[in-house]
Amino acid sequence: MIGWTWLWVAIALLLLMALGTGLLALIVRTTELYRSEQWALSFLIGTGAGAFLWFVLSPIYGIVSPIWAIGGIAVLVKGAGGAGGARGAKGAGGAGPLERVLGLLLVVECAVMITAALRTPLGWDALFNFEIKARLAMENATPGRLPLAYFSDTTRNWSHPQYPLVVPFAEFWIYSWIGHVDQSAIKILFPLFYLSLIAIVCGAVRRVAGLAMGLGCAVALGLLPPLVVQPGAVFGYADVPLAAAFTGAVSLTMLALRTGNRDALWLAAALSAIAAWTKTEGLMLAMVLGISAFLSQSIAHAGSGVKMPRGALSVLFWLPLLMIAPWLIVQRLYGVPPGDLQRISITTTMENLHRLPVIAGLTARELVRLWQWGFIWPAFVVSLVAMIWKRKVTSVDCVMAAVVSISLALYVLVYVYSAWPDVREHMGWSLSRLLTPLAPIALMFAVRQIWPLHAGSTEWA
Repeated sequence: MIGWTWLWVAIALLLLMALGTGLLALIVRTTELYRSEQWALSFLIGTGAGAFLWFVLSPIYGIVSPIWAIGGIAVLVKGAGGAGGARGAKGAGGAGPLERVLGLLLVVECAVMITAALRTPLGWDALFNFEIKARLAMENATPGRLPLAYFSDTTRNWSHPQYPLVVPFAEFWIYSWIGHVDQSAIKILFPLFYLSLIAIVCGAVRRVAGLAMGLGCAVALGLLPPLVVQPGAVFGYADVPLAAAFTGAVSLTMLALRTGNRDALWLAAALSAIAAWTKTEGLMLAMVLGISAFLSQSIAHAGSGVKMPRGALSVLFWLPLLMIAPWLIVQRLYGVPPGDLQRISITTTMENLHRLPVIAGLTARELVRLWQWGFIWPAFVVSLVAMIWKRKVTSVDCVMAAVVSISLALYVLVYVYSAWPDVREHMGWSLSRLLTPLAPIALMFAVRQIWPLHAGSTEWA
């Protein structure tokens, strides 16, 4: 039975890849991407598009099962995409001894992580905030459809019904193909999300600093407990999938601003939409990316990139909002509570402003926890000061710096509205998870600032 289970898991994953590959081919016609990036983006896009389809097609599941409806669409999209799509980027020379050593270290890291993930039970939030939705859909009277009563059931508020559906869909998709709930089988998903993240980071860094630096950054990410252990890929939390989607969105936005490539901009917007479908803060991050892209066109010095029309940049706003709108509407209709936050009002703001010093202090303390984050956050701060000091800000610099800085500021403000009696406890449980999607971008920003000092290059494209 075990062999048959993994055969069905493989089929389920191949269909997601087919959907993602087809959509990638339809969106991207001219952008050069490394093969590892193409694989990563296909997996992320296929899973994100599958989650969207799973939700909007739910009314027909009494007639057609999700595996036939979504699987059929995946095959059609793959056929429509054909052999077109992103071109493979050319590497800057072959792999030398350093690249081989770093590649070996990366393989060992990933092998250890995958082994640990398959042998470790899913964590608390992985089970009770995400997997529960997959199980409810699987065991519903109409398989595949989330019970509408779930959204208005106040006794299940602890499971956060407002959380979006990328991870629950991926888990449900595997359950559907193997024919029953099997928490061991879905563990493979989270190493795949992690591999997607490091493929995207490695590709982005490789463009500016070469293969060795790209592999070095990938190895460095594997040493960060929040990305690998709890709440990382080993325990099955949604923070790594969010990090993969959002890092991809930022990376492709940088590429679009540097080269004027509209395909890359649309792909960035699609990944922002997937981030919004992954966790509640994903929509906020998507809006921050749009704001950062607009700022980059106003702040960056002349000659730092191709000036993109503001109308073109607006896709970073409207596409994520359009794609997440059905989920937000359902929550509104069924009165889904706001979760861990109070409703924003002038009264609430005034009552909670006294929390700001505590929140700022705890945030600063988290950023200097070297055993948790290494030197990523100190390096980001130093790089930010260096960028401001040299007074020659490129559009790429601006996007990365603004994304991280604005997001950090918003996180501090969001905790003002915490519904927890003790905001310290709330931050203790959640702050490191909120920083997880920002850490790869902070690392890329530091590399971007440091590398020109050694290579004499200011390109990132």
